Amino acid sequence: MGRPAKPAQAGTGKIGKQEKNDRKTAENKLKGQSRNVKPAYELTKNQKKIFNTIRKILSDAGVLGELDAYVLTATAVAADRIAEIDLKVNKNPSLMMDKDTAAVRGKYWSDFRQGCNELGLSPQARAKLGIVAASNKAKENDPLAAMLGGEDDGD
Repeated sequence: MGRPAKPAQAGTGKIGKQEKNDRKTAENKLKGQSRNVKPAYELTKNQKKIFNTIRKILSDAGVLGELDAYVLTATAVAADRIAEIDLKVNKNPSLMMDKDTAAVRGKYWSDFRQGCNELGLSPQARAKLGIVAASNKAKENDPLAAMLGGEDDGD
């Protein structure tokens, strides 16, 4: 199985200007509207807080779309459930040895990690996006790049 595709905006490889623009256009159409993304289903008060925190960060970064609501909702639920389990274990340390508790926490941890990967919340994903953002910022400040359109044609 190959590596998952990265968004065109996050790509650091050399692709043609037209291909990059086409990919960006297609990705923007597919992600849907980014304003006022709501949970895909009803959440508890704490889950809503987690959802809204992540939503704000991703919205401010300009990478959130309506289709992300399902992954974002599931990620918020998983984060809340992990915290609930950890609080119970802190109150009753013998639960650390309970197979069922460990299995349930492992399942939610897996769901949480998958959500983080899908939403670009892992440190590695943020680092890649940071590199791209810094590169784009440098191109904006480069008068020659601005004069030439600020894009690399892939040659």
